[in-house]
Amino acid sequence: MEGQPTAPGEAPPGRAVSPEKTAPELPAEPLSPIEASFTGPVPQTREVPLRQFGYDLFSQASRGFMPPTDLPVGPDYIIGQGDSLLVRSWGSVFFDYNLTVARNGQIFLPEVGPVQVAGLTFAEAERLIRQAVATKYQDVQLTVTLGQLRSITVFVIGEVVRPGSYQLSPLSTLLHALFAAGGPTKRGTLRRIQLIRNRQIVGEADLYRLLLEGDQSQDFHLRSGDTVFVPLIGKVAGIAGNVRRPAIYELRGETSLQELIEMAGGITPFGYTQTIQVERAQGHERKVILDLNLNQALQDGSARHMLLQDADLVRISPISTLIENQVELVGNVERPGRYEFREGMRVSDLLRLGHQLLPETYMDRAEIERLVPPDNHMEVLSFDLGALLNGDTSQDLFLQEQDRLIIYSVYDFKERPTVRVEGAVRRPGVYLLFKGMTVSDLIHRAGGLARRAYMLKAELNRIFSSDSTAQAQLIPIQLDRALQGDQKADIPLQEMDTLFIRDLPEWRATAQVVYLEGEFVFPGQYAIRKGERLSSVIRRAGGFTERAFPKGAIFTRESVRQEQERQLRDILELTQIETLKLEVETAATQLEPQQQVNQEALQAQRRLLELLANRKPSGRMVVHLDDPDKLEGTPDDIELQPGDRIFVPLIPSSVNVVGGVFNPGAVAFREGEDLDYYLDKV
Repeated sequence: MEGQPTAPGEAPPGRAVSPEKTAPELPAEPLSPIEASFTGPVPQTREVPLRQFGYDLFSQASRGFMPPTDLPVGPDYIIGQGDSLLVRSWGSVFFDYNLTVARNGQIFLPEVGPVQVAGLTFAEAERLIRQAVATKYQDVQLTVTLGQLRSITVFVIGEVVRPGSYQLSPLSTLLHALFAAGGPTKRGTLRRIQLIRNRQIVGEADLYRLLLEGDQSQDFHLRSGDTVFVPLIGKVAGIAGNVRRPAIYELRGETSLQELIEMAGGITPFGYTQTIQVERAQGHERKVILDLNLNQALQDGSARHMLLQDADLVRISPISTLIENQVELVGNVERPGRYEFREGMRVSDLLRLGHQLLPETYMDRAEIERLVPPDNHMEVLSFDLGALLNGDTSQDLFLQEQDRLIIYSVYDFKERPTVRVEGAVRRPGVYLLFKGMTVSDLIHRAGGLARRAYMLKAELNRIFSSDSTAQAQLIPIQLDRALQGDQKADIPLQEMDTLFIRDLPEWRATAQVVYLEGEFVFPGQYAIRKGERLSSVIRRAGGFTERAFPKGAIFTRESVRQEQERQLRDILELTQIETLKLEVETAATQLEPQQQVNQEALQAQRRLLELLANRKPSGRMVVHLDDPDKLEGTPDDIELQPGDRIFVPLIPSSVNVVGGVFNPGAVAFREGEDLDYYLDKV
């Protein structure tokens, strides 16, 4: 079974912790001191920190790895206390016993007696049980198998994440114990892990054999009472750069440079082996760099004999990124890119590799950018591309390695001619001007006219420029005739022309509405036309109901609300400034009576600020409503705006009386009664 460590405060010393408990997940591990020493800052900070090899085997995801308990055991399995043996017989006698090994190491066979099996292998115990049964019964066939397996107690100590005692399956190996303990820390060795049994070292495991070669021969089986000890790490060396597995490796005994490279998986094809560097701490005094020609060292065998020292760092630099045997074709060609340079290559050869020139290529000039040794300064060679294409061999220049051939477009030397369309088209914007382009062509490029377009008239803005001035001219366009193909209206366009297409008068993409609520015959939303007045929409709503109270109507307008909100902000800002001034005066006043007056005024100002900040403008306008026929033509018959909202309440059924009366409240309304009536009621 899987175990957990004995931790202070969790279990008494010497007792194994229950395997069901799981350890909390740990945060990402920072660089170990050894890793940090290989990372910087001497001699320089490396882009990718080197990590110690092998320790990620015991990562968070692997800590639940434990051996299966349902596999058949081998004949060399050691029987111990707690194991159960299944003994079955047939023939002259039938029995089926499940026998557990007691603390004294014995099992008890009915009719036969005790049999000492603890400490024996399974094969030896089976043979002994057969002999014991044979002394009692004749002509008996017998099978002996293992049932429930016991747990064994193993100690994992030294440089591990969670040292302690663990209860494990008897099928466990040294690796299972290390997994249960979280694995070695980065201060602990992976190459000299000791298995101690009866105070004797009975095995030493080098996990590099497993990690590098897949060799599990040193993954020793454990017995109860075994101790797995992880000593401190030994000498280390790092290898960085262009190897397949850059890392920090632990050295075992004398290790050569070639062996370190082999542990790192070898050098990648991009590693530069003419010169590699070994950074070495020398005499506990300084750090030095040793340069080595690895190609030569591998050929003469010196790499096999060059021994590494503790904390050596081998650096394999990359080869040059410069592709040497190349020329490059860029610009207005179908297939720009890099191509192989061949001796005697000319411009025409490279152009053939680029397949063909694109339209609107600039024929008067092309260029070759060339790096000239010894300082590799750039020179530019120009030639007449058009003459070359017409057969002038004097323009067919020889190329050299690293040359860059540039083919220009005519628009590399001038702006592309464009025209613009704005207004009632589906895709307004800037479009390339092509030869013979007309007004109708531009409209079709813009996706056609929008539904709101005014067809009778458009305007074309044309710029006439000279070296010193520019002047605009507006040209009227009969749009409907231009779209019908009338050449007088569908005029050719010039560079920088802008066509403006207007909207239909009073066009609205969506209906503009007002809201009638309350005691209207037909309340709801009403679309309005421009200039429509209040009496008109009330008439369309069927007028007021019999229970309507027009004198109590509430009329709100969004533009009024926004203006009220702006004015309220202004008042709030002025009040804040006055409050700050008063706070300054109060702090500067020495006389106590004046301070008290200022404090009272300051509190009043703060209450006013709070009231202003919480006030929400309503946008209400005072409008006196009446029947549409009476309202029409009066000053209250205002022109409506989109979003206006009119609410007409019911005729009130009560009269509120408040203020200096004995019983302020509401009194039921009675037709014809005067003020004294309602005052008497309260």
